[in-house]
Amino acid sequence: MNRLTIACLFLSASPLLLSAPWQKEDDRTTGSISRIQLNSFKTINSSLINYLHDSCLTGDAFHPTWRGDFRSEKSGNNLRLSFGIHCRFPAAGAASDDMSRPAATLSIIANDLSALTGQVSVYGKDYTSLTPSKGVRNDCPYFELASRPALHPTEDIRGDGFPHSGLWLITANNDDLPYTILSRKDFLEQVKASLNKNKETLITGIKAKVQVRSQADQNAEKEKAIEALSHTYAGAELEMRKRSFLEQYQSDEDILKEDIARQSADIDSTVSFIDGMLHRLSPATLAAPAVVPARATEFEGFADGEEGAVQLIQPKASFIEQGSGPGKPRFFVLSLNYDPADNSTDIGHQIAKRLDPRFIKKMLKN
Repeated sequence: MNRLTIACLFLSASPLLLSAPWQKEDDRTTGSISRIQLNSFKTINSSLINYLHDSCLTGDAFHPTWRGDFRSEKSGNNLRLSFGIHCRFPAAGAASDDMSRPAATLSIIANDLSALTGQVSVYGKDYTSLTPSKGVRNDCPYFELASRPALHPTEDIRGDGFPHSGLWLITANNDDLPYTILSRKDFLEQVKASLNKNKETLITGIKAKVQVRSQADQNAEKEKAIEALSHTYAGAELEMRKRSFLEQYQSDEDILKEDIARQSADIDSTVSFIDGMLHRLSPATLAAPAVVPARATEFEGFADGEEGAVQLIQPKASFIEQGSGPGKPRFFVLSLNYDPADNSTDIGHQIAKRLDPRFIKKMLKN
């Protein structure tokens, strides 16, 4: 039995003396999870609830309902196992079971970055995006996001429709995160590769539409056209007409080449622009994070400092994918969702002031 399990068992067995137990809802499980893994996850969930109830959100002012969330997804030969808790806090004066419009929600999910990340597709290639951190709070990277829709109609752990989400990324060590930041150089090289691939696809499509006849057939048609001129013109006028025809004549190969150049001009221009950046920018600048508009579909430059800009990252599979044994949490994402402008309740503000993710950080270090 490892130290994490011992700590969880101790906490789950501790008496709830400060206030009545929080109301438990039915857990939600997606995918196939073994009984051993599920029991391990439930033990850790109990320790999280006990921490919130006993040490963080104490007293009768906080009386949420809560449930466990468990998800298993196949990824190659490994499993992606995520789990955690989701709490809903009723509005001030509302009964504890009245969750028609909760004042705030709080979730703590292990091994799942989806609450923090989005997706940007540039020239058909998908990139994982991350809203830049607001800094470190309580020894953990802190983020603020606009609420986003749930991944699934029955899943409400990614914002719950609230206009504000504060999130902490909790790892044992802030220097060891579940993702790496994509540099400008790597991004530019990947964009260039995507553009070249798109150009190849474009050329294939053009070739399928433009007929290139045999050289014999093209020569025969050319001679036929010249001969037709001799039936209409003679002398110097004929020679002038022949010369003009030959100067303007285009073979099927010429037409194909011209179509390719015309239709791929924008791609070639962008590739040239990117090549210029790769050769002109300093190594330090190219090593900086790639920051782009959240809705970018093409590359028109980096968006450092612009409102709504996102940072591109590459999730580490080693942090997220588990083997066949019980999945020990590698990181947690703590999400608090509420409406800061709602003056009818102060629950969200109170929770924000009291939350301290450093206890969870200690769990990961054990």
